[in-house]
Amino acid sequence: IPVSLAVLPPAPVIQAVTDAASLGTGALAPFSLISIWGTNLGPAAVTPLQLAGGSISTSLASTQVLVNGIPAPLLMVSAGQINAAIPGAIPAGSPATVQVIHQGVRSAAFTIQVANAAPGLFTAKSSGSGQGAILNQDLSANSSANPAAAGSIIMIFLDGAGSTTPLQADGSITTTVPSEIPKLNLPVSVQIGGMPADVLYSGPAPGALAGLSQVNARIPVGTAAGA
Repeated sequence: IPVSLAVLPPAPVIQAVTDAASLGTGALAPFSLISIWGTNLGPAAVTPLQLAGGSISTSLASTQVLVNGIPAPLLMVSAGQINAAIPGAIPAGSPATVQVIHQGVRSAAFTIQVANAAPGLFTAKSSGSGQGAILNQDLSANSSANPAAAGSIIMIFLDGAGSTTPLQADGSITTTVPSEIPKLNLPVSVQIGGMPADVLYSGPAPGALAGLSQVNARIPVGTAAGA
């Protein structure tokens, strides 16, 4: 009797889903950038994003991420970690399921909570805490050795600012033409040193993936020196 065996790879296992910027485990938002942690999620070697038709691909190294069944743009895939973006069509205010498919084998569903906004600030060491990935007015990296002056403008980068008008396409790259940049649907405010700062711009970061936002704010005059 002829016998045929189909040997499947181990199933992907999702252990956690965090915000890619803050590494927080709370609610996420449409277009939030996420990190998926687990085992057998993708190839052994890290595979970076690929562009397909000007947008970031939703399939990479035989790997896909589905959020409520919708393919998510993939920024990076590996066996232990995947970075992706939540599709913009995921409704806020209710749970959503995340699944990883690698080499045709699907993980169990992992539930996340989705809110209208869930801002997470990017940090200099990608650790989710400590020094922010913030630029000074001269576009140099802010640090204790290169502080920003009170009254100057800084550029803050974050995800989780929510949807835009017009709605950006999943995986798209934000235009660099100022008059064509979509507007955030929700207002943005900034505090620096406990004081309200003037927000000069808040919206999608020009030339970056949909979901990455930029806020330009003026440090209040009188803000104390230091962190």
